[in-house]
Amino acid sequence: MKDIIDNVWVIRYLRHELKYQCDLFYQGPFGGGYPPPEKPRGDWMSVKWDWRRDRQETAQTDPKDRPLYRAMMANPSLKVFMASGTFDLVCSYAGNAYLAKHLEPEIEQNVTAQAYAGGHAIYTDEAAQLEMKRDIRLFFQQALESAKQ
Repeated sequence: MKDIIDNVWVIRYLRHELKYQCDLFYQGPFGGGYPPPEKPRGDWMSVKWDWRRDRQETAQTDPKDRPLYRAMMANPSLKVFMASGTFDLVCSYAGNAYLAKHLEPEIEQNVTAQAYAGGHAIYTDEAAQLEMKRDIRLFFQQALESAKQ
């Protein structure tokens, strides 16, 4: 039940606070949506993600061939906001902050990494929720201002 309440909060926040309107179904990071109910779900990311291949490709790939770089070169005004819990064991804030500060110079200024108190479900902590809301609002305001220039 808590997951449903959290999802409703996120949808309400996106639609009413941020005025983001989209009726497309979430496809997940691999496309095709979530696995069908008859298949075991488990930790969907760990089941679908080929960690060994990803590490090999990351180590061997020219940074200019990586998806984030290509997307940001295709749209130079694209801004990226990464939010993590300080103690998140899934999405490391320290790792995100390090990567954000070591990107290619032409995209580094368009990537923001921010940490909030707690772990992976930062949106369940009311103080972190308010802080994240403030930061995302500021992020959108700054992105809109830079788009006007």
